[in-house]
Amino acid sequence: MMNAHSYYQLNLCSQFFYYAGCYFLQICNKPALQHLFSNTQAFALSIVDGFGENRVSIKNMTDIYLVRHGQASFGKANYDKLSELGAQQAEWLGNYFREREVVFDALYQGDMVRHRETAEGIKQGMDYLPEPTISSNLNEFNFQAVARAYLAVYPESQVPEGAPPAEYYRLLKKAMLAWARNDLDTSMLEETWAEFEQRTLNILQTLQASGARKALVVTSGGAIAMMLKHILGYDDPMVINMNLQIRNASFSQCFANAKGVHLNSFNSVPHLDVIDRLHGITYS
Repeated sequence: MMNAHSYYQLNLCSQFFYYAGCYFLQICNKPALQHLFSNTQAFALSIVDGFGENRVSIKNMTDIYLVRHGQASFGKANYDKLSELGAQQAEWLGNYFREREVVFDALYQGDMVRHRETAEGIKQGMDYLPEPTISSNLNEFNFQAVARAYLAVYPESQVPEGAPPAEYYRLLKKAMLAWARNDLDTSMLEETWAEFEQRTLNILQTLQASGARKALVVTSGGAIAMMLKHILGYDDPMVINMNLQIRNASFSQCFANAKGVHLNSFNSVPHLDVIDRLHGITYS
């Protein structure tokens, strides 16, 4: 049996391999080496998960890419549609995956227009994606309904027409906090905070049990933030803060196995973080 000191030393080694893998994945452009370092990270995670009979095989891990949709039509009559830039962001992301020889054997997406259009843009950039599994569990919460329910209680918080986007985000943050506290009239909402939390847990468990090697998941910022709550265990206010940080067409990468889901990277936009594409880093 392994004593506490030996376990501590092995755990330190596993952390070294894990973070070394993170570093080399960021700086390495050769697909074969990226695959090697991804497996190094997976090996480290399997060590942390346990030993002997409890150890989880690397072969049973699913590499999950949680992708937020491209820029939608903020301020327009119909938000649920990609802008011209949003479509370009999605195609650039597909190009990024193709150039690094990332091959997805499973595709999951919400049933919103912006999810479908983002998946189509990624497919255009990659030349191929598998047929999608559509799930409303990946949909964004109805932020307009949440805001209306909040304003019914706090009408003085109404944002004047033509106000800068930052004012709308402040309203959304206050409304979401009230929603999480169950302070809003549920008859004005499509779902409670607890129901939103449960459906994101349901889809995360579906992904965990999918058996896919690499799964592309096209969804929205709120759903990603809530899934990360299940993975990292942070509180409700942090869900809201994380939601407002997630960039359009970004991906957060996770490893999943029978014992749990592990976050590897968050809010990555390597396909946009180049001089002539910095204008493509957006949040709405």
